[in-house]
Amino acid sequence: MKKPANNLSNPQRRKQSGVTLVITLILMVLITVIGIASLRTTSLEEKMAANMQQSTRAFESAESGIRKAVSDVNNFSVYNDTNNPVVPDDSPFTFPENASTAAEETGKADVRVGFKGWSVPKRASGYSVVHYKTANFEIEATGSAAGNAKATVAQGLGQIVNKE
Repeated sequence: MKKPANNLSNPQRRKQSGVTLVITLILMVLITVIGIASLRTTSLEEKMAANMQQSTRAFESAESGIRKAVSDVNNFSVYNDTNNPVVPDDSPFTFPENASTAAEETGKADVRVGFKGWSVPKRASGYSVVHYKTANFEIEATGSAAGNAKATVAQGLGQIVNKE
């Protein structure tokens, strides 16, 4: 009867002992490093998406502030009751007016309307240079949202008025 061969007595087996374990450990370390790198990348992408969302909210808040300023006719009143030029004050207003904690999440805008001066009406506007003039205004809105996101939007506006 023949004895079963001992694994250590076989010269081929002796050379291979432990190599499989080392290769397996190296592969596990590589897979772990790849997994950690992908987690960090995913986390960074999530932060980038949140920052982009807050920046967009700040921009939209500034745009809303400009729309609010344009919709209020009193911001562009160049004459008072005695037909004297009235330059609107350059004091800012906040939109929405009652900016609360909820507004911090959705955003708010600080808006300034300033009178920049007089000019002639634009060509092909249909208004005579002899009878009309243009009052030029500048509206600047700085929108802000959570996470210190800010966006500033400026827009010019001209109002055609009778020359007197």
